[in-house]
Amino acid sequence: MGGLLFSAIKLASSTYSDFCSLVGPNWGDLSKLAERHPYYVNAEESVDEKVKRRAAFCTLMSLARSDLKGLANADKWSSMKDRLEVVLRLLEESGCFILRKGAIESYYQASDIYTSEGKPTAAVDEIEHLDQSSITEIRENLGDVVRCIEHASDGKRIDEAESLRDILLSIAAPATARLSASEKTTTQDINILAKTILGERANIFKCSVDGGKLTIDIESKILNVKGFPVTIDKNGDVVKIIERVLRSNA
Repeated sequence: MGGLLFSAIKLASSTYSDFCSLVGPNWGDLSKLAERHPYYVNAEESVDEKVKRRAAFCTLMSLARSDLKGLANADKWSSMKDRLEVVLRLLEESGCFILRKGAIESYYQASDIYTSEGKPTAAVDEIEHLDQSSITEIRENLGDVVRCIEHASDGKRIDEAESLRDILLSIAAPATARLSASEKTTTQDINILAKTILGERANIFKCSVDGGKLTIDIESKILNVKGFPVTIDKNGDVVKIIERVLRSNA
């Protein structure tokens, strides 16, 4: 174990040294791209070698293989990216995560990646965008961040279906009872009922009424629960139907 750790440290050290040696005399190879990176653009003082290395690293790690071929000294840059990827994977296995694109703002899809002021507002806007994104999109665009969060969360993995059971029953049961009691019950009536019972948590679901049947769908794209939308007849066994839907996630 000690030998493996020593080898990993030696690999990281030699890779970093070679990277610095590559950037110095070959900055011009990717300067047009690197000078667009926030690290370079937002440099508070005169641009030094450290700023160039940080901008070069993030640019290199963000470039697709096809784009690397268009650089001067393409073979050197491609080889360096491979070596850096190996080091970063080793670091992640040890619990050390380095964001390849730079600061968290560099991962923004909807907000300004050059944000230096008004960061809280930009972050809120980005959260709203993420709430409308699919899990696949989030993993694709924020892979480094997702892996870091998953590694940091050493607790029991959350069972989303299990967590939804009580909340779902708390609205499905009274909603079907309301439908059974009155044929004039509307979608608006059910949504008002859900809001009264659940408050802001009612926004998790999208309820609708049609032909004496209640349909409940998951409104939040963050939750990944199978079996929705679920349709319940006004005379149906709510508990059994909900249990059947949630068991499909086991």
